[in-house]
Amino acid sequence: MAFSQPATDRYLTLSLGSAVFAVSVHRVREILDDLDITAIPHASAAMRGIVDVRGEAVTAWDLGVVLGLDAVAHTRNTRIVIVELRRGDGLVLAGLLADAVREVLEIEGGNVQPPPRDCGGMLRGVARDGARFVFLLDMDEIVRSKDCCALADAAGDAPEAGEARS
Repeated sequence: MAFSQPATDRYLTLSLGSAVFAVSVHRVREILDDLDITAIPHASAAMRGIVDVRGEAVTAWDLGVVLGLDAVAHTRNTRIVIVELRRGDGLVLAGLLADAVREVLEIEGGNVQPPPRDCGGMLRGVARDGARFVFLLDMDEIVRSKDCCALADAAGDAPEAGEARS
């Protein structure tokens, strides 16, 4: 499989510990303060629970745990990034907890390198922003990951889960 990136794209960057990750702005619906999260019994460690997003129950995932890093700690900077994930012919909303949301970066495709082979397939690439590395997340692969398989199944059963909003 050949590695290719768009000429230029914009990414929302977020922090997990000292690492910087990025999500395409085309996938971001909104950013929420760390809301009250309702725990789900018998859920995996990565699934923190559900949050109310304008009357819709949205699954909140601890992005640190999903990526094999430390769990996100509750601080005044903690944010929930509501993202759109493709599932079949529709979209599913998911909340990703991050230590902090940083900024929107414009990254040229020529500055993106292939991800390391041992990253579990959850990265689309690695870019540089000055002296720091920025890890570009592959949102579709994250939802297919072992800990997030339940997201697609649970959200697919919800009445509004497959509907895209305009």
